[in-house]
Amino acid sequence: QDQQLLYWYHAPVGFVFVLFGLDRWRWFSNLRNLRKSYGAGLIDLLVILTGASRTITWFLPLSGHTLFFTYAIGTSTNRLTRVIAVIVLIEAIAIKHFWLSDDVTPWVGLAAGLVAVILRKL
Repeated sequence: QDQQLLYWYHAPVGFVFVLFGLDRWRWFSNLRNLRKSYGAGLIDLLVILTGASRTITWFLPLSGHTLFFTYAIGTSTNRLTRVIAVIVLIEAIAIKHFWLSDDVTPWVGLAAGLVAVILRKL
C-alpha cells in the first residue's frame, strides 16, 4: 500500500516539477523579465522550499503538494504545465481526502499557493 501511495501521490510532483522548472528556465532567460526576476525567484524558492519541507517535518499545517500545484497553475506560462498541474492537484486532494483522511492540509496548501501567486504577480 505504501508503494502505491508513492506512485500515485509522490511521483506526479516530480513530473510537474520538471515542467515547472522548464517554464521558469524560459521565463528567467527572457531579458525583459530580468528586473522582475529577483522577487519572483525568491517567491519561487520559498514555495519550493516550503513544499519540500513537508517531506521532513510536519510543522507547517499545509500540503506541500497543493501549495506547489496551485502555485504552478497560477504562475506558469506554459499551458501543458498548467493542465497537468490541475490534474494532479485534483488527484492530490482526492488522495488526501479518501486515502489519508486529511481534509485540512490540502485546503491550507491551496490557500497558501493562491497567496504566493498573488504576491508573485505584484
